Amino acid sequence: MKRHADKVFIATGDNCQNDPIGIDTLNVKNKSLYLRECMSHLFSDQIILKECKRLKNQKDIDVMMDLKKDIFNKKIDVMTTIKKFKINVITEMKQLKSKSNICFFNFQCARVNNYVHKNMIKRSKKTIVVHDNTEYYKGLELICKKHYKASKAK
Repeated sequence: MKRHADKVFIATGDNCQNDPIGIDTLNVKNKSLYLRECMSHLFSDQIILKECKRLKNQKDIDVMMDLKKDIFNKKIDVMTTIKKFKINVITEMKQLKSKSNICFFNFQCARVNNYVHKNMIKRSKKTIVVHDNTEYYKGLELICKKHYKASKAK
């Protein structure tokens, strides 16, 4: 950053993300504090967002914050958290009753998404089918999760 003083460096992140690779090899007592000090050294100006804007109801916001604390508390078993917050766990697709779901793996996301769209959502009769057999239609709500860049043709 010093070598490129003419550039503006901006970083975004979440302190609840996975630790950087190699952090375990450092001989430091408090890794979290060490990482914060590194960020402060690199970026003297920081904005820390502490307010949840995704939810509008204060009760829901409080539940979300409590859920986050429990999820990242390594002393609490995952199933204990799931039961505490009354999160439904399914073992067979026929148990699926919700159109909004959480999956751990991308392949599970695809399976659940396909099931929901084929069995739970009323589709328009006019659909467009794309190369991977995904159906799109007027009124379909799309939620983008990944960014793909088009390859440059040569």
